[in-house]
Amino acid sequence: MDSSPGIRKYPTRRSGIQACWINETKFWKSDDKQSAKITRSGWVQDVENGLSEFPHVVLNQARVHDFYLDVMRKSACKLEP
Repeated sequence: MDSSPGIRKYPTRRSGIQACWINETKFWKSDDKQSAKITRSGWVQDVENGLSEFPHVVLNQARVHDFYLDVMRKSACKLEP
């Protein structure tokens, strides 16, 4: 798991990691002393603390489609696209 405080990965009932929680954005620029390297120039908090009980997460659109297809296949009428 990534040890960065800005990213947490959320497992679900399905296998593996499904979503990535984004709670801050970091900014990078060329290092002033060594132009071949980069250095962190700042960061901002993504969402104000206590604003919502739901985290801001990123979920791949293909995973969302897979969830819908799975529900369709398991439905009473066994839908297929």
